[in-house]
Amino acid sequence: MTSEMKEEMTKKIMQIVNEATDEAENAAYADAESALRYVYAE
Repeated sequence: MTSEMKEEMTKKIMQIVNEATDEAENAAYADAESALRYVYAE
């Protein structure tokens, strides 16, 4: 693997991670009633 390939791969990975992080940070919080659902057997 060349350094150029490694750099391109790193850029793509960082883009994917950053997009996923942005989506998670902008997502709504779970309802309080469901926060502990399935944590223990139901």
